[in-house]
Amino acid sequence: MPRRARAAKPVRPPAPHALAAAVVEFYRRHRRDLPWRRTRDPYAIWVSEIMLQQTRVATVIPYWERWMARFPSVSALAAAPLDDVLDSKTSA
Repeated sequence: MPRRARAAKPVRPPAPHALAAAVVEFYRRHRRDLPWRRTRDPYAIWVSEIMLQQTRVATVIPYWERWMARFPSVSALAAAPLDDVLDSKTSA
């Protein structure tokens, strides 16, 4: 009859504060300089989040910069003719 393997001891996860500190330290050491990280504007950050769902960061950066230059606020986007918005969306 085959021997039963011993159950592995459970691994104790790090304390939440230690894990959080490690994540923050990793971010400080390895963060990338991205244009939407240089603003606290919720609209600009929201636009980047939408764009980043579609493609890679390297592709998004110049597209995001063009979009923000053309539509710098929700008001500017809302006031723009629909054709301008759709044209800018398809012209990368």
